[in-house]
Amino acid sequence: MTEQFAATRQEQRLFTVCSYQANTWDRSRTGVIKAECHAAGTNRRAVVTNRLGATILPQGVYDEYVQRGESENRNKELKIDLCGERLSDHRFVANLFRLLMHATALNLIIRLRRELPDAPPEDRRCAPRPDAERPGPPTGAELRRAQPAT
Repeated sequence: MTEQFAATRQEQRLFTVCSYQANTWDRSRTGVIKAECHAAGTNRRAVVTNRLGATILPQGVYDEYVQRGESENRNKELKIDLCGERLSDHRFVANLFRLLMHATALNLIIRLRRELPDAPPEDRRCAPRPDAERPGPPTGAELRRAQPAT
């Protein structure tokens, strides 16, 4: 596959199907494996499914799982990035209001992503060195070092 990509410079994708059974499962399930080669390198992914058409059309089943995973990423943004799961008030209406505020913020973020142009690629030359001082406010020792002698 890498040879085909080197010759054509076109992304190569290969799908195959296998049978997979974890130790705790009572029967085996169908696994769809995707291997691809593109300019950024190679990439391998696999999904385990019980969909009936996986052996006939593995690419369609895999692409469906990718879309499902993308929608779950939005749920994760709501829960983790926007603290949408923090509903700790004892009153239902207060929790409902908080959840509505988080959902509104997520909708705003999604809308802004659609409207705004993509961010420029990161300039790796400006990335902090691993041995650079820690981020954040200076500590007491750093402040003492920075003060001029009187």
